[in-house]
Amino acid sequence: MNEVVTEGKTREEALAQALSQLGVTEDRVDIEEMHTQQRDRFFGLLSTKIYKLRVTVRPQANPSPAPPEDEDYSGYDDEDYEDDGADQAAAAPARAAAKNAPTAEEAEQAAACASEFLSGVLASMGVQLEVDTEIKDGVVTAYLEGDDSGMIIGKFGQTLDSLQYLTNVVVGKKTSRKVKVVIQVGDYRRRREASLRRMAKAMAYKALKTKKKIALAPMPPQDRRIIHLALSNFRNISTSSEGVGPDRRVIISYKS
Repeated sequence: MNEVVTEGKTREEALAQALSQLGVTEDRVDIEEMHTQQRDRFFGLLSTKIYKLRVTVRPQANPSPAPPEDEDYSGYDDEDYEDDGADQAAAAPARAAAKNAPTAEEAEQAAACASEFLSGVLASMGVQLEVDTEIKDGVVTAYLEGDDSGMIIGKFGQTLDSLQYLTNVVVGKKTSRKVKVVIQVGDYRRRREASLRRMAKAMAYKALKTKKKIALAPMPPQDRRIIHLALSNFRNISTSSEGVGPDRRVIISYKS
């Protein structure tokens, strides 16, 4: 499937449905706004605005293999390669974020907005999932639980990432301060992060052995960040990102 037509009460809701059906992220598609119409209800006393989109997946000239989902890279011992001094640098962004944390009222407003948007998207898709929210350290976590969770995750988490991105866009428009929203579906993100960390360390050992650069497959920003952090305390290893948009990837390099 390379093209779908969807409808929603908001543009974001219609787009979320399309990305879920196509199993890709927003930077991989072209979006055509077909029309916006009013649907009258109760003899014209009430009306609902409906957004209709045609979303088409752009072809990739040179598609690269996707990053591993749950491949086993166990059996690596990091102790001889760790540099404890890198931990302080990795913790700096967290300290900066804490200074800009939203108030309790702002976080609650964001949680309510996220819950309303997600419930609407799931209902429009016909997906049976319960939405529960939690606020911790100024971050809103939305937990989606139910038998249809696989439909929301998508291949390599692309559908989940797209839904999280759109939720943050909607929340950002309706709240006075930016509040981060994270969507959790079961333990998928924990398993995904563990798999990426194992893969990163395996590729780092390969770079140490060959003393050559290792180019990983293209990844979304959150996956690249996991790779960078996983290797931030490896001696003789550096990481960087190259490429643009959906082709951006992590490069693991040996340094003497």
